[in-house]
Amino acid sequence: MMILRCVPLIALICAPGLTSSPAQDPDGGERWARPGVFEFRVAPGPELYYEVRSLAAQPDAPVPTDFAEAVAQVREIQTFLATPLSWPVVDGAFTAVDVPGQFAIGLSNRVLPPPEHMAEGIKRIRVANAAARLAAHLDTLAPKWLEEHWPSRRDALEARARELTELFPTDVQWRMAGELNEQLGIKSTDWVVPVKLVSQLAGAPSGSFLEASGSMASFLATQDLALSIVAEHAVYEIMHSLNAQPFYPASMPETMLKKFRKAKIEVGLGNAARNKLMRLCAANLMRQFVDPSHSDAGLATGDYTRRPKLHALEESLWVQFCAGDILRPELVDTLCLALGSGWDEKRP
Repeated sequence: MMILRCVPLIALICAPGLTSSPAQDPDGGERWARPGVFEFRVAPGPELYYEVRSLAAQPDAPVPTDFAEAVAQVREIQTFLATPLSWPVVDGAFTAVDVPGQFAIGLSNRVLPPPEHMAEGIKRIRVANAAARLAAHLDTLAPKWLEEHWPSRRDALEARARELTELFPTDVQWRMAGELNEQLGIKSTDWVVPVKLVSQLAGAPSGSFLEASGSMASFLATQDLALSIVAEHAVYEIMHSLNAQPFYPASMPETMLKKFRKAKIEVGLGNAARNKLMRLCAANLMRQFVDPSHSDAGLATGDYTRRPKLHALEESLWVQFCAGDILRPELVDTLCLALGSGWDEKRP
């Protein structure tokens, strides 16, 4: 089995047979090339894990016999968590494992989610033990799955990785990063953000969360989604990964959340407002630097139809902000005032 190597000189995941080499000067000498802000990665571990997670998230889906025990374990873990939104605290421990067959080793440090992610009356050790059992089941599945399923999955994912890489050459990445800093105050880091491609995620087209190593990773589902939609989701998740760094002064999204908390705005509503603003920014960056005719991913995935009143308010403010009619503090303060005065999504 071959595991892909990352090439940091450009945002590219090597397909088998590709090798990295330094940029060449005209006289034949080597010269330094600036790394990208992010790079696309493909590995079998996350693909196998999310195949099981996706099956478990579909109550009526037929489950192959070989997968039955792993799916049952995922469903048991769900009963231990406060809500489905708590899954990232478990996912990160599994998706950091690139090689199926090494899940148990990767989970040698037990998964103990923070208490706020646990269902009432459930001790955290139960998640740790269930995660260990799931890892053992995945490792048992690995040899057959790698032989029968991974080769075709790898080919499809690598093809999509190459397409995304062509959309985001290094110079475009850095221009996007500069504009992102200008618009939302989210700064690039001195390390490359990993963006991992899988065929499907459980209930979402993308996500970002902490892996066991403590670093942020972004994930994209490629199945049944157009390239431009996947690309915008990549930008959106990269924003989240960059925004997780403790920069000072705080970014606009972090400033928003602090003001929302101070105004005692409900956490779910505050997070939705933050995320919708970042989605508007991601779509705008796509039009600025990739494709002027790009249509927002939220229109295709239905995200904009969830909390439509909130979306309409933020879209109006975003248009004013991009036109220079209002500044960051005005946008944030207007949102804070509106959401803190008896906001009702269903009331006109």
